[in-house]
Amino acid sequence: RIEDRIRLRETRPFRTEHRPYLAASKSIFSKIVGEPRSGGFELSFAAFLENASDVAAFTKNYLAVGFKLDYVKSDGDLSNYTPDFIVRTNDGVIWVVETKGREELDLPLKMERLKQWCEDATAAEEDGQRYDFVFVDQTGFEKHAPKDFAALAASFREYK
Repeated sequence: RIEDRIRLRETRPFRTEHRPYLAASKSIFSKIVGEPRSGGFELSFAAFLENASDVAAFTKNYLAVGFKLDYVKSDGDLSNYTPDFIVRTNDGVIWVVETKGREELDLPLKMERLKQWCEDATAAEEDGQRYDFVFVDQTGFEKHAPKDFAALAASFREYK
């Protein structure tokens, strides 16, 4: 059941801490600010998205956007998970991207929930909108730098 929709253009202005950023032209937000504990990986990934010829638009999924998924943690508690990026490729597919520099205990559970959400969201769309996801680990991204988003989606298949 679709409870609500999020329109990025309706995101109210918000402030972030003063941190390094990427000036982006393919994002509704003029600056992409990475998380402080990402070690710069989010900014380098945002730069990849900005330069990828098959990416029409992207955004960092800030808390102010409000896109989050509930999931059951490994200890059985219910929690929320906020994916890192939302990307629209030139073919119209909406991709939800999770980037990680380090492995965490609940990551498989988060990815299973994200996979389920993408399947449910695609099935609920009457206009044929497709949603998909990709998990990008920092080591793999830096070692095998993809040339475009299609290459990234084809090579980062973990959790599919």
